[in-house]
Amino acid sequence: MINPDNFADYIPRITPQWAAGFLDGEGCIRAQLREYELQLVVQITQRDPTPLVMLQARFGGSVSKCGSSSKRVYQLSWHGSGCEAFLLEVKDFVVVKRDLVDLALELCRFVGPRGSKIHAMMNHPKRLELVTKMQEIMKLNHSI
Repeated sequence: MINPDNFADYIPRITPQWAAGFLDGEGCIRAQLREYELQLVVQITQRDPTPLVMLQARFGGSVSKCGSSSKRVYQLSWHGSGCEAFLLEVKDFVVVKRDLVDLALELCRFVGPRGSKIHAMMNHPKRLELVTKMQEIMKLNHSI
């Protein structure tokens, strides 16, 4: 059983393959284009924070609590260009969300650490095309 005394022993077992399975099963990749900002977010949600803290120790990101006290869940999140390192590590092992990972990696070139507020780039055709593709793929994922 994982506890504070042996936590570090488990970190080497957190592989990109294991993380890719979590992303495929419990994660989401979102891109949203607002008036002056492109936001890119990768999130993995769980009721038990332990696997998320282990993923965070290996791949970075930030863990936060969400929901009411009766339906408490935890999220591990990466934002903007901060998504890139994690996505590069897991991309060869993701199955269900592979197209989203590839598109998100392309979007990472256009965003800063928390998103993009670069007004001159806001209407960049490639960025708009990628966000549109991600939204289409997400709609398909929800229809399955």
